[in-house]
Amino acid sequence: MNTTYSFPPGPRSRPFFGNLLEFRRDQLGFFERMHQTYGPMATIHAGSRPMVLLFRPEYVRYILTENPRNFTSIQSSGGDLKEALGESLLTIEGDAHRQQRRLVQPAFHRKRVESYAEYMVQYTQEMVDTWQAGTEIDICHAMQELTLRIV
Repeated sequence: MNTTYSFPPGPRSRPFFGNLLEFRRDQLGFFERMHQTYGPMATIHAGSRPMVLLFRPEYVRYILTENPRNFTSIQSSGGDLKEALGESLLTIEGDAHRQQRRLVQPAFHRKRVESYAEYMVQYTQEMVDTWQAGTEIDICHAMQELTLRIV
């Protein structure tokens, strides 16, 4: 059986690298351009593999929570995300994913998240207090560190 897929529009894919070089140069800018140019969905390529970017929360919800069995993840399509990140909620699928998700879900209940707010503000303020006027900050790295500290 030969199946063909129709993907949303996106930028032209370069040989071998797809769109990875442009993405690596300016990740946030790349996503902003994809959204501005192609709208709520865009197809990019990691090498020769197409990947669909979704820019609407309702699309993400549709795929991740309402119809996850209808979509293929990077892992099940031969990606090496599991090798890079290990076994976690981001890399496991099926029953194992559902079981792990149920275990961590209480930590994300609204009341629980609200109780974290004080720490989020405190840690953010502590980080910002170390910044000096006129100093260049790698905001992506800073946000990753802040997120890990909060977690």
